[in-house]
Amino acid sequence: MSKTSLPLTGKKLVKVKFVKKSGVKKKIDTKLIVIYCGIVLYGVAVIVIHIIAQLESSFQMSSLTNFASPVTKKLAPKEVISFLSQFTPCDVSDSLNECGIANGGFIPNLVNYSPVTKSTSVVGKAYTVLYAPKSDPRPAVKQSYIDNVPEDAIVVIGLPLALQTINAPYVKVNNALYGGLMSTRAKYRKANGSVILGRIRDLDEHNDLKYPVWSYGVGTSAPGPLVKVVGINVPLEVKVTNSDPSMTEEILTIFPGDYLIADKNGVVKLKDDNQLSKILDYIPKRVDADTKVSEDIKKGKPAAESQKHWRGKI
Repeated sequence: MSKTSLPLTGKKLVKVKFVKKSGVKKKIDTKLIVIYCGIVLYGVAVIVIHIIAQLESSFQMSSLTNFASPVTKKLAPKEVISFLSQFTPCDVSDSLNECGIANGGFIPNLVNYSPVTKSTSVVGKAYTVLYAPKSDPRPAVKQSYIDNVPEDAIVVIGLPLALQTINAPYVKVNNALYGGLMSTRAKYRKANGSVILGRIRDLDEHNDLKYPVWSYGVGTSAPGPLVKVVGINVPLEVKVTNSDPSMTEEILTIFPGDYLIADKNGVVKLKDDNQLSKILDYIPKRVDADTKVSEDIKKGKPAAESQKHWRGKI
């Protein structure tokens, strides 16, 4: 701001003030500052989002690698179930293959009619139920199997070998062995799912309950007119095709207390024996190795070379 004095003209001195008109300039500077700050904040946001994404990725990987250390102690059933629920039946089969089980524990021909929603896989200990024709000499079991389902169990229902076939529909009983009311009760009892080696009915009810169910197929009639329960917590024999040309069929056995691991890929059984720790120990190591193989393949590396490299480190 400047001041200039004018000559005295008989009147009192007049002082004139000249003020720089800088309002426009100040307005322009404010806009530039706002734009600059916006760019800076956007850059910071992008960096933060990138860091969060990296942390989430690291956390997901650590959830697998945290279990990569050897399973040296005998785990309680709940611990085994929690551990296995992070992996797919395919992951478990890979470990069983490594331990000499050629079929990977796979129980073929089962379809997931009510999907898994809460975890990677449904896992539980087999609670087995055997149905037989009403003409079977064995007496019907008096107790209601569904009212005695243990917590964390997977209900497994089967038929005698004489009522099974190695080709579709895999059973000779067209009545459903299991329905919506059974799933309602099983869920209340905190079972983890049901595997029916036969037909089921009431598909909407299982899905509305969000209760996972696998079976060979579907039907409409209840089991009562044709079959009766003759055993609870007994071994279930399952007739399947055999890859050996000299043999037409193979018999798989599901024992009470076997672990079952199931998702949309199918159902795998895992014995609760002295090999369990070894099998559990291998699973996350193989998953981690195959994750690295996948990353290599996406970068253009040959699959065979990468598999040999990473799986060889297990």
